[in-house]
Amino acid sequence: MGNGLLNSPYFGDMDDTATIGEFVPATAAVALAGIMRMLLVRNTDVKFNCGERIYHQMAAEGLKQPHIVINRVSAERPRTMEGTINYVRGLMRIDVYAPTLPQWSAVVKAVGESLENPNADGVVMTAAKQQGFVISYLELDDEQDIPNQPLEGQPGPSMYGTALFFNYMIERPAQPPEE
Repeated sequence: MGNGLLNSPYFGDMDDTATIGEFVPATAAVALAGIMRMLLVRNTDVKFNCGERIYHQMAAEGLKQPHIVINRVSAERPRTMEGTINYVRGLMRIDVYAPTLPQWSAVVKAVGESLENPNADGVVMTAAKQQGFVISYLELDDEQDIPNQPLEGQPGPSMYGTALFFNYMIERPAQPPEE
């Protein structure tokens, strides 16, 4: 049973019911990927250049239009002597591809601006709270160029690419004990 937050043509109909009960890193990261996609789609520069071409884990092979791919690199759930803690922290990788340098530059800049301050978008943060968690931080940690080979018979790269790495921490507020 989905609630619409994670469901999209590119993310599929994900089962997000696990966020209601046990808070597991994979579920939190999938939910975060959905939130990140919402933030990106709401940015006018991303929307203008990429449209709805924002994918989870991989894009279609041979895609020649600007697009974005969201991947979870890691998720860690710290523990104490008393048990687990109500947060997950880790690293998300956002790959940005575009066929021209001006498009690539505009999309990379827009992605950074969209994700550096996710709490500024009240609509998206309300959706996150409805999922039962709060994004404590989402911050750009590193950028790396993605090497790309030219297509056969073409002199230059087929797509320009950059990988943006974002550290994140997702908290699940403590639930009051049931009486």
